[in-house]
Amino acid sequence: MLAKLASSFDQWQPAMGNGKVYATVVLIRLIYAGMHILTKASFNEGASTTVFVFYRHAVAAIFLLPFAYFLEIRYS
Repeated sequence: MLAKLASSFDQWQPAMGNGKVYATVVLIRLIYAGMHILTKASFNEGASTTVFVFYRHAVAAIFLLPFAYFLEIRYS
């Protein structure tokens, strides 16, 4: 049984990228947890949901604009 499990793990090893997939999943979950804590704290302080969503999207756009700009230049 254990040998069968080990051979099935070896089959997926090239697709996993030596743990990069797992590290990415952990990083995404940490970002979600941080966002949840930030949201809960700001709502407990009395922030408006509309204003919070606006700021959240504004920060995301500012963060993503350089990536979009340079990738568009590279591939066009």
